[in-house]
Amino acid sequence: MQQQMQTRQEEVNWVNFRMRFLEKYFPDSAKHALEAEFLTLQQGSKSVQAYVDHFEYLDLSITEEWRCRKFEGGLRHELRRFLVLLRIREFPILVEQARTVEELKVRPSRVARTQKTTSETRQ
Repeated sequence: MQQQMQTRQEEVNWVNFRMRFLEKYFPDSAKHALEAEFLTLQQGSKSVQAYVDHFEYLDLSITEEWRCRKFEGGLRHELRRFLVLLRIREFPILVEQARTVEELKVRPSRVARTQKTTSETRQ
């Protein structure tokens, strides 16, 4: 690959190498399938971490802002309604906040069950 790039008088750097590599070993049909899957990706019943893993696997070379907006748009409604208002446009921060909101949504139900069990044992 390096030799081909030098023959074409291209600068040998990561960006150019990646572009040439994908052209040669990643057919357009596979790219289109991944793009379609990425555009329709939703969190559904997955945990935030499972959604992040799938999102990053399919992630296309897009701007940070669009990446965040796409990630937000695929989150379950109960998580999205908290995060959209924050307008976070840095992906790592957005992911951390999504994990935090998910944890806060799970924790109250655990606390409620513990309190219910405790009150039942006192009776």
